[in-house]
Amino acid sequence: MDLAQQLNVLSPLSKMTIKHRACISADDVIIFIKPLLLDINAVSQIMDLFGKATGLCTNMAKSKILPIRCDGIDLTSLQVAIGCQIASFPCPYSGMPLLDKRLKLTDVQELLDKRGRAVSSLDLSIKPSHPAQVLINQESKSQGDNQQIDNNMGCSMSRLLKTTVTLIILVLLLMPGALAATSFDASRSQQLPLPRGTVHGPESVAFDGQGQGPYSGVSDGRILKWNGEKLGWTTYAYGPGYDSRTCTPSKFSPETETARESRCGRPLGLRFNQKSGDLYVADAYKGLMRVAPGGGEATVLVNQVDGFPLRFTNGVDVDQVTGQVYFTDSSMNYQRSQHEMVTRTGDSTGRLMRYDPRTSDVTVLQAGMTYPNGVALSADRTHLVVASTGPCKLLRHWIKGVNAGTSEPFADLPGYPDNVRPDTKGGYWVALHREKNELPFGRDSHRLAVRVGNDGKIVEEMRGPKKVRPTEIMERANGKIYLGSVELPYVGVVKRK
Repeated sequence: MDLAQQLNVLSPLSKMTIKHRACISADDVIIFIKPLLLDINAVSQIMDLFGKATGLCTNMAKSKILPIRCDGIDLTSLQVAIGCQIASFPCPYSGMPLLDKRLKLTDVQELLDKRGRAVSSLDLSIKPSHPAQVLINQESKSQGDNQQIDNNMGCSMSRLLKTTVTLIILVLLLMPGALAATSFDASRSQQLPLPRGTVHGPESVAFDGQGQGPYSGVSDGRILKWNGEKLGWTTYAYGPGYDSRTCTPSKFSPETETARESRCGRPLGLRFNQKSGDLYVADAYKGLMRVAPGGGEATVLVNQVDGFPLRFTNGVDVDQVTGQVYFTDSSMNYQRSQHEMVTRTGDSTGRLMRYDPRTSDVTVLQAGMTYPNGVALSADRTHLVVASTGPCKLLRHWIKGVNAGTSEPFADLPGYPDNVRPDTKGGYWVALHREKNELPFGRDSHRLAVRVGNDGKIVEEMRGPKKVRPTEIMERANGKIYLGSVELPYVGVVKRK
């Protein structure tokens, strides 16, 4: 646990009173942890690795979460993530009442009475001069025996923990491909560089009905189109209020990137209606937008639903048969500029919605979601697959059949998912912005993405350098795979060897 904190896998504890993360007594363990989803996931994985390394597995169903000063924090998502019960103090621990305050005599009176009854039942054929001496002698003998046991246990436990920590580190370093059936290296990629020095972050990648593109939204609020190596990128569309003079980044401007984004817009998910030629845009600040064929200024279609504004519009997909548009709002509390807070707090106010272009009606398909991000319609159009970033999962939301209107877990992921896009085999490519508990040292390689089959199982993974943190993977019929990123100054293109 201390090593995990040193590597910034776990958030540091308060410096006031807590000196140790874990307290061990026999087969019971107390672990102190901040109420953050990232930390919960990290501890869950550490305990799983501990069990695999030592054979001492943790029964999460019998474990408990005991909140200390957690008022105002939604603990439900944390409970779901680790599978424990939420309990309250006092809690029995090794025969003693465990409290979050100073013990009083009344808290231990029952224990003292029990010990007193045990002493009174002893055969005291040789009575000491004072009754209290019985208790002292008995306690001294008990403490002596316990001290010998503790010494033996201490040596064994020290060796066990040393071995276990070593094994945990080795497992993390030597099992990079344990979850995937096949893997390919995407370290060497072709780059479609954005205009130099002005913009970055081509978050999503889309192609129109004629196969032209890619199109991608960038950091100054525009949507660019790739026209080949000679012409490069040109402006295709922009949101309402865009002004090239004030939205173009400048080192002389006092305005922060966050302030500029909220004013100029930040296009995230992109998806064409292949028949109509309309481009649908999930703009983080402006809402769901539509760009008419040929480009130009986008029209805002949805910026509030049921009286609540869209604060973090994120993923989008289009039903190519009906024209209906599915999109996500990642949080009702935080904007894109505060995306880390959505993960850290376990915010569960996200929404999955449907827009009908024929009637302009918007329907909330599911509310109360934990960081819904990318969304993709299944090949048979019966359900949606939604990335849940903080919990590192995919969810399946049924839109047809007997289960219509319900959601269920679809896949557990080895990292934090962003956009979800169909592959060419009926499954999905899921971009991973970062792996769970990714170590800052070691081999410069991590999972960029995983391909998930239509049964929810990981069938392939893409690996590459740690500086590359993709937000979208788009596979084309010609075998080329396009990588979007919210950080890099280019769109990457790779092909399996």
